[in-house]
Amino acid sequence: GTGAVSTNVSQGAYQDTTLSATITPTSASNKILITYNQSYTKDVNYQQSSIWLELWKSVGGSESMVKQIVIAAGWTSTYLAAHYFNNLYVPGQHLDSPATTSAITYKMKFRGGYGGVGVGDGTLPAGSTMTLMEVTP
Repeated sequence: GTGAVSTNVSQGAYQDTTLSATITPTSASNKILITYNQSYTKDVNYQQSSIWLELWKSVGGSESMVKQIVIAAGWTSTYLAAHYFNNLYVPGQHLDSPATTSAITYKMKFRGGYGGVGVGDGTLPAGSTMTLMEVTP
């Protein structure tokens, strides 16, 4: 995907980060290793701005959540002079067992909490990445 996505909704609905990748397994018994490095920014006008991330997959138009990632990226101190912290990252990986040979699209979804949070894909200087690797058992 392209472009940055942001939210100022306190614990609002999850929305796509635009970071996604697709793979078609060669065998239904193979696993998929998803490695991600999601970039984000936080607005420090809000002392408790936080981000919640989820890894989702879509197979044949049917979406399901794969993994929940909760990041509490807030401060409890007083207001900070700088308005945004950029180039923050949420790295991680997950080994999925999709049991299919159909195309699978993995993507990240997010929501903000208590303040302004933004996420970005590979078009930003602090770009996000997602790598998919088929693993034979």
